[in-house]
Amino acid sequence: MSILYNSLANVYEAMYQTFIDYNEEHSYYSQILKNYNKKEVLEIGSGTGNLATLFLEEGIAYGGLDASDEMITLARKKCPKAIFVNGDMRSFQLEEQVDSIIITARTISFLRTN
Repeated sequence: MSILYNSLANVYEAMYQTFIDYNEEHSYYSQILKNYNKKEVLEIGSGTGNLATLFLEEGIAYGGLDASDEMITLARKKCPKAIFVNGDMRSFQLEEQVDSIIITARTISFLRTN
């Protein structure tokens, strides 16, 4: 699996576009953020940044965390106005508090141990 996230980030990007409806996913998370009047979000496991532009377009400050340098590189090219940081979700530390954090179910699969 790590090969897909690292050396094959372009393949990941193309493949996931075929079966993930990022607009629908964004709508789901966006509604929750609106219900709680949140103005910023950190996405853990941001991948190539497919949700970043959608959040920024509606005025939600966006930050993404991902362990893959290649994923972060693609995300920064697609959405240069977002903040993307390379880091491991199992051990990152926030420098500043954020309103909200999301993590998608497919990201949880990265956790390989209890």
